Amino acid sequence: LSGREVYLCQYDLSLLGVEPGPSLTNLRVSPIPATREFTVSFEADAGQPTQLRLFDMAGRLRFQQSLPAGTQYVRQPIDTATLPAGVYVLQVANGETSLSKRVLITK
Repeated sequence: LSGREVYLCQYDLSLLGVEPGPSLTNLRVSPIPATREFTVSFEADAGQPTQLRLFDMAGRLRFQQSLPAGTQYVRQPIDTATLPAGVYVLQVANGETSLSKRVLITK
């Protein structure tokens, strides 16, 4: 090439799509350690219901709550007064996205 050639390029922009972002972000749990309750907060896809599950370290389901579709920013307190002290895993699921956090409960 001598540098004088001009090439025209044609792009088919209809092939480009926007990938959907994650349906669950900014998961936070406080306070850690928890004594009588902790608060979970996150942003979720408002078009889908959200499941909250708390498992003990033996894998037993100790708490479950379903939040209806239509909630985008969630700030949900979870009562731990009846749970024994220990380490738990909080699972938050919305659509195909699932996030987990460890929760320490002390008495």
